[in-house]
Amino acid sequence: MTTIKVKNPFIRLKDYNCFGCSPNNPIGLKLSFEINDNYIISYWKPTKNYEGWVDTLHGGIQSALLDEIANWYVFVFFNVASVTYKMEVYFRKKIKISYKQRFQRIFNFRST
Repeated sequence: MTTIKVKNPFIRLKDYNCFGCSPNNPIGLKLSFEINDNYIISYWKPTKNYEGWVDTLHGGIQSALLDEIANWYVFVFFNVASVTYKMEVYFRKKIKISYKQRFQRIFNFRST
């Protein structure tokens, strides 16, 4: 499996300051992405700034991570920018901030 780094085309925009993926947002997540087959992957090490409970990533940040990786999936594999219309998240277990995290997403799209 070949891993390809995704180049962020938005960093050339003058006022680009995305909380999720701008490398210049001082409080942002600064996510970058890789493609491996039909997966999009991001590695990110949370800091205490994003803590909700002791050693636990805040649920709002978890939701932001899901939102960001889903939108980058659409951008990379469908070549179109997207925004989230609605999002419902159920948390099954905590994400510890003391470890580097791997976030990946594979989607199965279906017509309704």
